[in-house]
Amino acid sequence: MNEQANKILADLLQKASNGIDAAVSFSQAQIPDVVHQLLVWNFAVSIIFSLLGSALFVAAQYAVWRGIKYLRKQWEGDDIIDHPEVIPMVMAWFLTLSPLVWVDLVWLKIWLAPKLYLIEYASHLLK
Repeated sequence: MNEQANKILADLLQKASNGIDAAVSFSQAQIPDVVHQLLVWNFAVSIIFSLLGSALFVAAQYAVWRGIKYLRKQWEGDDIIDHPEVIPMVMAWFLTLSPLVWVDLVWLKIWLAPKLYLIEYASHLLK
């Protein structure tokens, strides 16, 4: 009976070992493809946010420019200091710089130095 139990245990250990070996070889074969997909995905997301941030910046600059042009037309001949609309327009001008925060240059790092990006990405995951 003891001999049968040892044989069954040996068979189970052999199957488990074979399964682990198969899983490791499958993982090793898939790692390059997974890394490539990770790089492509993060590149695409970064490009989308960069384009969106740049478009918002241009749109905001245009809107403020049109607003200032309109106010100049309204204020012709007046002293600008007397108008309370100046402060919101100046604040709007500075707020147009906020979409620049959205401009993400990760895509440039992935394109120029993908290994460096992967190292930084892995260190970020380990934190």
